[in-house]
Amino acid sequence: MTRRAWMEYGRSRRALGLAAPAVAAACLVAAAGASASDVQSMVRVKGLEQNELNGMGIVVGLPGTGDQTKRTLHVARYLHELHRNNGLGVQSPVELQGSDSVAVVTVTCTIPGTGAREGDQLDAVVSVVGNAKSLKGGTLLQTFLRLTKDGPADAWVSGPIDIDPSNQRRGTIRGGVQLLTDFRTSAFRDGSREVTLIINPEYAGYPVANMLADQITQQLQIGASGGEGRAEVRSPNEVVLTISEWAWERRAATLNYVLTMPIDRSLLELPARVVINRRAGVIVLSGDVQISPAVISTRTLSITRIVPPPEPTPADPIFYTDQHVKVGTVDDGLPTTRARLADLIEALDALKVDFETRVDVLYELHRIGKLHAQLVDLP
Repeated sequence: MTRRAWMEYGRSRRALGLAAPAVAAACLVAAAGASASDVQSMVRVKGLEQNELNGMGIVVGLPGTGDQTKRTLHVARYLHELHRNNGLGVQSPVELQGSDSVAVVTVTCTIPGTGAREGDQLDAVVSVVGNAKSLKGGTLLQTFLRLTKDGPADAWVSGPIDIDPSNQRRGTIRGGVQLLTDFRTSAFRDGSREVTLIINPEYAGYPVANMLADQITQQLQIGASGGEGRAEVRSPNEVVLTISEWAWERRAATLNYVLTMPIDRSLLELPARVVINRRAGVIVLSGDVQISPAVISTRTLSITRIVPPPEPTPADPIFYTDQHVKVGTVDDGLPTTRARLADLIEALDALKVDFETRVDVLYELHRIGKLHAQLVDLP
């Protein structure tokens, strides 16, 4: 069968929702379970990155919650420049001090990784620069946004602000940005038949990279033609897809096929990880994280005793507060000297140990080699 015939055969089978023949079939059957996912949930495509436009503007119409220009001369200077550009006769920034109905803000707009076209309308995020208390009720005057500091204006934005419920000094202008230029992105480079897949940080590592490369290559190898392409590992977080010359004319369809390939997550050999999110106050454990025996004492723990103990009565009962919790070892039927970290976290929670102290305990366990997992501290 010719290469063209094999390509048409593979295309027709995919259109019918059928698996490719030969070795790919076993992979698809294994990935059909409840734990199946797809490649695109684990990677991003190089060349399809987001872009961010930035600018500075002024919000007006604030009910006395704006910048205190009497104490902040830079705001008065900004207003002076605004008045001058609009032909208003203000001699000095000092004349504008005392206003509290305006606020200087930064404005950002994120261009999605898929790109955007001239005339598209996007959201903008507005944040206070000075000492304004709130942007509620304010409207952003027309502001130009740029991709680079000295480049031409790439967009403009204006409009009323929807306030962030958790932060009155921050808000969003829905659909207020209008693009003045095209932002085109592509996974394909001129003169190359390679597409780079960047593995998401939570999956990065040679075990996952090799598994992805093997499964992608297996499912692309159709018949004696050599297949539509192959994948190889370039680094712990990088898999490069090379599309065959005869399949290059339908490269978008081939990439789509790769990104939607099913992957059985039970086959992922992910390392045990402890992820600390300080901003959210959350500790997340992945895998069966274990610790070696250790004695932990912190300054926040205390035990109060009354000697001799009073006699309890129905009117005056004794209340017991445990200040220690046993952390047992894993019961796998074999001698073991490790315990589960989840049990330690539960014990610290029972002792009402605060979040920062828990983080300190985890770092000390990791430092002395008692924590058998990767420790990831998010910014």
